[in-house]
Amino acid sequence: MTPHSALALLRRHTTTLALALAAASPAKAGGPALSPIAVRGDPLPGGVGVFSNFDTTFIRLNDTGRVAFLANVSGAPAGANQGVFTGTTAGTTEIALKNAPIPGGDGQFNTFTRQSIRLNTPGELVFRATLFGTSGGFTDDDAIFFHDGASLAILVREGAAAPEGTYSGFSNGRSVRLNDNSDVVFQCSLNNTDDPTFNDTLGIVLKSGASESFVAQGGDPAFGGPGDFRPAFDEDSVCLNNAAQTLFFDLYTGDGVISSNDSGFSRSAPDISALREGDALGGGTITGFNANNPQLNDSGDYAVFVSLSGVPADMNTGIVVNTVFALREGDAVPGAGPLTGSFSDHQLNNNTHVACRAFVSGATTLDDEIIVRAQPGGACTLVARENDLAPDGVSTIDVLFSTGTRLNNQGQIAFLARLNDAGDLIDAVLLYDDTLGLIELAREGDPLAGSTIQSIDANLALNELGQVAFTGALVSLGREFLALTDTLETPCAADLAEPFGQLDFSDVVAFLVAFAAMDPDADLAAPLGQFDFSDVVAFLTIFGAGCP
Repeated sequence: MTPHSALALLRRHTTTLALALAAASPAKAGGPALSPIAVRGDPLPGGVGVFSNFDTTFIRLNDTGRVAFLANVSGAPAGANQGVFTGTTAGTTEIALKNAPIPGGDGQFNTFTRQSIRLNTPGELVFRATLFGTSGGFTDDDAIFFHDGASLAILVREGAAAPEGTYSGFSNGRSVRLNDNSDVVFQCSLNNTDDPTFNDTLGIVLKSGASESFVAQGGDPAFGGPGDFRPAFDEDSVCLNNAAQTLFFDLYTGDGVISSNDSGFSRSAPDISALREGDALGGGTITGFNANNPQLNDSGDYAVFVSLSGVPADMNTGIVVNTVFALREGDAVPGAGPLTGSFSDHQLNNNTHVACRAFVSGATTLDDEIIVRAQPGGACTLVARENDLAPDGVSTIDVLFSTGTRLNNQGQIAFLARLNDAGDLIDAVLLYDDTLGLIELAREGDPLAGSTIQSIDANLALNELGQVAFTGALVSLGREFLALTDTLETPCAADLAEPFGQLDFSDVVAFLVAFAAMDPDADLAAPLGQFDFSDVVAFLTIFGAGCP
């Protein structure tokens, strides 16, 4: 059937169209709603004390819309001024308060390590804390705690038996990780170990149920060799996936180790040398890494920033997934130009997409920042570019922030941008979706909690529902807040014309025009790429049912 004959048939169905118009329900208009989880001055979950402000550097968001966070408080019991909490838009839950007794009663909470707070999809939580008032003084005042969604317990504690020797402390970095199967990995220091040279006094431990074992320990043979692990595991490099595999960075020592192969990433289960200094890669040789932001997905794929020698200077850095570059200095990004190698805060998802902020050459300082998504060996998608129009169609993108870019398994990317609205600089949370394109979730000046947003912090959290959690301040007395966007709405395939959010005859006309032009907006049914009566039927069905 030709497009014109299908159009004629559609026009003959005037009764069907009239009935559909009468029955159609309005489509939902606008972006997702924004709701506060907690605002400065809100009462604490126990009713005694209030929230003062919220940690702006580490927010954890799971796929049910629950957020874990560290907050300062005032007026709380026992003079507590800080605590660990979870929350949804329905309310908050106290996990632990400074000065409160720990589970079992031997000591009280002293400080919480903000970057150690981890939340999984079932709602379980882990965090590291230092203690005071313990029976062992400085020998048992460090611990990692586990909350199962109902109660809090000590997971591991300084002074307790380790897989070898005893624990003497836990990493202050981001090495505490939790997966959706309740497995926990952490970096630790050790006492009373076997090696008289003390090379084995640092390790990475995986705790899975009642099992507790070393992933790696100083002095052990390096995965794949040559040499041994030095007791120098990078505390910010440890990753854990849902298959209980880990990725970590370390330095090597011993036979066969020289200055050009003495560092690298290892992955466990099975134990492999993932990437090592001196390895051949991309026509050159690996000379270094950024150890602070490796990524590991649930298939065991890993993404790491590497530097190379033996290649032209304009292609010697990039982000590699396993052994294939996803983004490399000199690669051309369609619509933007060649990458310059300045990659920030890269992310990896289960589909091996990599996303980050980067810079391109051949541009001015007004339009050289981009947000890009790519796959190893595949094409790049330009998500946003400095000086491009913002989603409102009026403002332009003035700055793309170097931290806070987040990627989920749907390929959605959330990030903070500064917009230029006729000279007014306004920070906004933006989200890219393959179907919706680039949309705005929140901006300075939006209403929230009876006030308006004055500022937004750069670090965001994104879940699989497309929800974004972020902190900021309100106009009213600079009150800090923690907020969450609602789930994204599925676009209505029949809502093709203004006024959007209402199905009427203008949508029918828009469909006819799109169908005649063989526009993808009118290609609603299989076989995709072919415009026929099945597309007409699909449009009538969607239109008649109305949009949610």
